[in-house]
Amino acid sequence: MVDEPHLSADDAVFLLNLLEAAGVRTWLEGGWGVDALIGVESRRHGDLDVFIECHTVPIARASLAAEGFAEVPGGRPENFVMKHGSREVDIHVFEFDEAGDGIYGMADGTEWVCPAAGLAGRGTILGRDVRCFTAELQLQCHSDYELDDDDLHDLALIRREFPGAEPLPLVVRQPQQGHFRPRR
Repeated sequence: MVDEPHLSADDAVFLLNLLEAAGVRTWLEGGWGVDALIGVESRRHGDLDVFIECHTVPIARASLAAEGFAEVPGGRPENFVMKHGSREVDIHVFEFDEAGDGIYGMADGTEWVCPAAGLAGRGTILGRDVRCFTAELQLQCHSDYELDDDDLHDLALIRREFPGAEPLPLVVRQPQQGHFRPRR
């Protein structure tokens, strides 16, 4: 099927270059985040999971729209998907707090705290340096839900390549007073 989601390494690098040229810093999570950590494309990817800062959402939307991407209905301000043909970008929106932690608004109204240490990951896709979640934060992200075959593959890679890695502690809290809520 032509429109089955697929995002190649070339697509990933193109999209990261596009966003970062527009001033949107990105952190990879999920399958491409794991593959970036190990520096090898290990499987077919249906999308590119990126975390971006709240204040750059309009820039990211405009940059992707200029390349033919349209927002898929059903998202929310903190998490939405943009698609063009078979290419999908799953955008997660967070804001940094005073400690340098990324604060992500969850669908249930709570906030997930992405520890600054977990946002310090670096990797490569086709030789391009990228920011990504560390192995420890990836392990945290791959918990507390039913894992599919891709998730199990990614976890096995992390365990093999980072044998001492342990998941960072999960911190979910009630929203802090005066904290951001992304707007459409």
